[in-house]
Parts: sequence; structure tokens; C-alpha cells
Amino acid sequence: MRGMEHTPDEFESIMRQIDDELGKQGVPVFKRPLVAATKYPCKNKLIGNFEPDPRMGSYEGPNLFVSIDKWYKKYYPVHSVLPDRLHTRIVLLRGEPFRLRIPYVFNAFGKLKVFDYLEDVSPALLDLIDERQRLILQRRFDVFCRETSNILLCIAVTKTAEKTLVPQLLKAGWADLKSCGGGFNRQDPGSTLFPAQQATEKYLKAYLLFRDDSVTEKDLKGKYGHKIEELLSACAAISAEFEQVLPDIDRLSFDQGVRYQRPNLTLHDIVDRIDLSHSICNLIASLLIKLQKSGYTC
Repeated sequence: MRGMEHTPDEFESIMRQIDDELGKQGVPVFKRPLVAATKYPCKNKLIGNFEPDPRMGSYEGPNLFVSIDKWYKKYYPVHSVLPDRLHTRIVLLRGEPFRLRIPYVFNAFGKLKVFDYLEDVSPALLDLIDERQRLILQRRFDVFCRETSNILLCIAVTKTAEKTLVPQLLKAGWADLKSCGGGFNRQDPGSTLFPAQQATEKYLKAYLLFRDDSVTEKDLKGKYGHKIEELLSACAAISAEFEQVLPDIDRLSFDQGVRYQRPNLTLHDIVDRIDLSHSICNLIASLLIKLQKSGYTC
């Protein structure tokens, strides 16, 4: 409720206490704004990719994270800034792959411009890109930023999951996603197919393990193994949200042989599969965040 919002002095006191606790726990400063937001006590809290709401106070709704982020930049102006080369995605310009850096920024609505983060694009090539293509690139960049933020937020808020394999799977899957972009090889683009598949498999397993108390770590190995279609079907039986990706999951159905013998796919097909893997992992991350009491609302 608006009337129950903390005063600036109360906010300052609460933040000092939370920051002290996070410091004792060894949480790096660049991670503390996100963790502090999950711990901040309030009844109307939103954490994630939400636009600021001018109708709400500074310490409630989506505005809370903005205030916390400003608090950390005030006290830790250097340590709170993370280099923007956190993640890399691949985009095609006139059929050629280019790396797109994805910064670690939450709620960056209307602030970031795609061409500030696109690598190795010559001024001459930029002149060839028309307004429609520029708009498409900007929209894709915005989606990539939201996906990265959601996945990292999910990893943060599930650190204390009852089944310890859940956060381990999420972190390992994130490492696979990072290798898809950071390790992309123009001479061998198919090398990204296996980590793209592995990331999706790990996130599906994490969701299934988190949601179904009857599923054990032994089940994940024996019953499901690397059968990504069966994993998705099991997740779809729990949440109808997964039905939207059921028709596309076969595009990520690679066995380990793909590491040695590449399938006959175009560059567009390969990049499309990388994007699909990110999209599915983002869906799972969003669902897990909503399930955590310390996530979207508390």
C-alpha cells in the first residue's frame, strides 16, 4: 500500500543493514543491488524487467530496484559497475555473423542503443542498413537484454533452492549459453549447436526438479537422460506455458555426435537455434522467478 511505503531515512537504515549482511556473506558489490532487492522488506515489490511506475513511491513496485541501484552507485561508484561485456549474442547482417555485447543492466528501457554494442561493423556497412533493419536489430537487442537479465535474476533468487542441483543446473546452463556467443566461430558455426542444446536440457531439468517433488536426481539421469523432447513434455504437463515451444523443440534435438559431425544447416538455421535455446531458458527462468517468494512479489 502506498501509505506503508518507507521513508528515505527508513530506506537508508534498511539498506545499510542489508549491505552489511551481504558484505559478511562475501557477495560482490556488483551483485548486491539485485540480491538486496530480493531481501528488501516490502509488500509491493517487483524485480525484473519492468518499466518504472510514476504512480508508485520510490521504494515500491519496480521503482524499488532503481532506488537500490542508485544507493549502491552512491556508496560504491566504482565497484558497483560491471564491465558491459557480460554476454554475447550473434546477429546476422546481410548474411554475415556479428557479435552483439549484452550489458548487465536491469530496467534499461529506452536507454541502450544496439549500435553502441555491435562489434566490428564498419561505418560503410552501417550506411547499407536501412531504417527497417535498424528497428529490427534494436528490438532484438532489447529482447536479448531482457532474456539475459531474467536468466541472471533467476540464478540469483534460486541460490537457496531446496534441491541443490537446481542452482547448479542453472549456472551450468548459463555457461553453455555464454559459450554459444563468446565461443562462436565463423569458420565452424555448428560448434555452438551442442552447448545450445545442453543449456536447454539443463534448464528443463532444473524446472522439472524444482516443480515435481517426486522427481529425483536419479530420475533425471535414468528416466530422462538427454531426451529433450520428453523433458519438455514433462514440463508442459506441469505448466501450459511450455506448449508454445513444443512445436520447435525438435530443432534442438541433437545427440553428442553433433560435436564431431555437423548437421547440414545454414548459418541462419544455426543462429536461429541459438536464439531458440535462449528463449526457452528465459521462459523457464521467468517461471522459476515467479515461484520464488523472494522473487517478483513478497
